Amino acid sequence: MKTLAIFTIAFIAGTASADFTDFSNDATGVVANGFTSVDALGIVFSDTLGADLQIADWAHQSAGNGLAINGDDASTLRMDFVGNVSDIFLDFGNDDSGFHGGDVWAWMIGYNGGFQVDMTGFLSNGDDILNETIGLTGNFDAAEFYYGDASGNAINLIEIVDNVRTTAIPAPGTAALLGLSGLLVGRRRR
Repeated sequence: MKTLAIFTIAFIAGTASADFTDFSNDATGVVANGFTSVDALGIVFSDTLGADLQIADWAHQSAGNGLAINGDDASTLRMDFVGNVSDIFLDFGNDDSGFHGGDVWAWMIGYNGGFQVDMTGFLSNGDDILNETIGLTGNFDAAEFYYGDASGNAINLIEIVDNVRTTAIPAPGTAALLGLSGLLVGRRRR
């Protein structure tokens, strides 16, 4: 019984998985809304105002291949997660304040069950280089990233993202198994 309990604990510990998407294994070119990277099948990417997603090596604006939300419009990058995640972080570039003619803020919104549950934003350095990170920690089934003004209103600027990191929240049944395995270990010791 002790072996079974230890195996169960080891199996459960491995279920809180992290995904890393750097788009390096994806074919370059235009991709349709609902795109899923071969790097992480747990994230579905969409452009909220059209279908202007493109994978390319954006030089200093990405680290190799990156994902652009093209079309100098007020669109956002929507990321729907296959299961809930406890955090989402991504690196971004193309935050050129000179092109926009004003300050560029990076914004991220977290959703759960269709409701906004968190939001963060900060004034980007505006240097047009992939050298800043934004993220949220909580419980999310979707998130959006975009460039905006200080009030959170989207601006017309192409977002380029890379190195998207998420950590999956284990399914509710997994926590029950963990509790059961703890009882089995405790019972075996008596």
